[in-house]
Amino acid sequence: MLSAVIITQILLFAYFVLISYVNLYPFNNIAHTYSDVHYTDRTLGMIFIGLAPFGFLFSIPLLMLFGTVLMTLFLVNGIVTWWVPYFGKPTVAWAQTYQQIHKPTLVFLPGKEAKPAPNAEHVILHGLALTATTLSIVYLAGSWPLF
Repeated sequence: MLSAVIITQILLFAYFVLISYVNLYPFNNIAHTYSDVHYTDRTLGMIFIGLAPFGFLFSIPLLMLFGTVLMTLFLVNGIVTWWVPYFGKPTVAWAQTYQQIHKPTLVFLPGKEAKPAPNAEHVILHGLALTATTLSIVYLAGSWPLF
């Protein structure tokens, strides 16, 4: 189980770095997202999902726990940003951001103009985040207490 946890965490981290720094258009559209704000988002994202693999690899209980909490927050942010607007009503600001950056990317989910669909890049990212977070939580729950 520990191997599966570490592998999914590393895959999530590697995929995040790839889609954050390599323009794979039409899969992603990072050529239009370089700014100080997006650089900060990418850096924070790498920290949020990068701590857990170190904690699990080197059996550092506090880092395992803290990394899993941060990874969970990363997943929740993805759900709130992409899936809540998809199934609910997107804000005007999100609809504009989607139109400017994400509309020309690869999308395979059905969507409408009023409800932009998550693109393939983020469906994969969120699937990896859900898998890594779930496995991490299950592992930690089975290993409690860590100290």
